Amino acid sequence: MVREDDLDSALQTILDAAITATHADFGNIQLLNAETSVLEIVARRGFGPEFLEFFSAVHENEAACGTAKATGQRVVVEEVAKDPNLCKSGFAAGHDPGPGPRRSVYPIVRTLR
Repeated sequence: MVREDDLDSALQTILDAAITATHADFGNIQLLNAETSVLEIVARRGFGPEFLEFFSAVHENEAACGTAKATGQRVVVEEVAKDPNLCKSGFAAGHDPGPGPRRSVYPIVRTLR
């Protein structure tokens, strides 16, 4: 069981494990703020300040993560460099992994009870 005061370190540990398991270079965890109904980044690794500012609070149907929240379905961005939201956020330009398409997967978002 994780105590509330340990939540930040637990989420960072979970994120680090997910990044390692998927051989990713970066990642984040967003939780739903029940008061504002927006997704907020609560753990992150590898993102610059432009990305974090742009995605600091995501409403339903905004970006892939907001779409996953709204539909309850997994959302896959097949080519990160061509996604309009990721381009606006500065992410695509700041994370050039070299030639070839790169995917970004946004899992189904569930509210913790």
